[in-house]
Amino acid sequence: MFFGNHLKKIKGYITVAVLICFSLVGTSILTLPGLTSASAEAQAASVTTKTLASTTKYQKTPLYIIDSGKPGPVVMIVGGVHGNEPAGYQAAERIKNLKVKKGKLLVIPRANIVAVKNGTRGSSGVSDLNRHFPTTKNGKARTNTAQSIWDTIKAYDVDYLIDLHEGYDYHKINSKSYGQTLIYYPVSSSQTVGQKIINKLNSRIASSSKHFTLVRYPYPGTLARSTAQYLGINSFILETCRKSPLSVRIDNGVIAAQTLLTHLGMY
Repeated sequence: MFFGNHLKKIKGYITVAVLICFSLVGTSILTLPGLTSASAEAQAASVTTKTLASTTKYQKTPLYIIDSGKPGPVVMIVGGVHGNEPAGYQAAERIKNLKVKKGKLLVIPRANIVAVKNGTRGSSGVSDLNRHFPTTKNGKARTNTAQSIWDTIKAYDVDYLIDLHEGYDYHKINSKSYGQTLIYYPVSSSQTVGQKIINKLNSRIASSSKHFTLVRYPYPGTLARSTAQYLGINSFILETCRKSPLSVRIDNGVIAAQTLLTHLGMY
C-alpha cells in the first residue's frame, strides 16, 4: 500500500513537470526573433486620424495614417486640393480604407476642405492651394493649410506622393489640357514608377486617344513640384479627364495608388 501511494506521487510530480516544460517551450517559441503571435501582429498594425491645419477656424481637415506596424516605405495620397475635382477626393476616401503589408500609407482626402464643401477650385484665403507650397529650398508655404501639409510630409519622411486632380479634356486630343496625364518631376525612380502606373491605367482603356501620358515638370508651387524638387520625394500629379464618367475617374485614382503600393511591396 505504501509503495502504491508513493508511485502515484511520483507520477503526479512527473505530470506537473511535463506541463511546466510545455508551457515554457511555448512561451520561448513566441519570443524567438521573427516569430510573433497573430494577436501581436494585429496589435502592431493601426489606423489613426490626425487633424491638419488645426489652428485655423474652417480649414481643419483629417489625415489618415494606415500603419502596417512593419518597416517600409511611406506613401502619401492627397485629394481635394481643388474642391471642384470630385474624383480626386472621392478616390482618396476609398484609398484610406486600404490595408498595407509594410510601411505607412498617409491619406488626406480633402486637403482644402472648404473648397470641397463648396465645390469650388479654391476658398476664401486659399484661392489655389496647389500654388501655395514652397518655391525655394528653405521657403515657407503661403497658407496655414499648405504649411500644415508640408510639415506633415517632412515629419513622416514621405518617400512617394500622388496628388489627385482632374483636367477638362484628353491630353492626347487637346494638348492644352492635362486630362489623362501623370505629371512628375525627375527624381530618383520617379520616371520608372510613373511608367508602371500609366501602363496599368492604359491597359484598361480601349481607345489610344484616351490613354494616359507621362509628362514632366509640374508647375512651381504645386505640391508635387515642391516635394520632389526640395525634399527629393518621388511625387506625381494624376490628372484624370472630366469627360470620362465620374466612376471611371475615381477608379483610375484608386488603381494608380494600388499600382504604386504593389510596386513597393506594400499591397
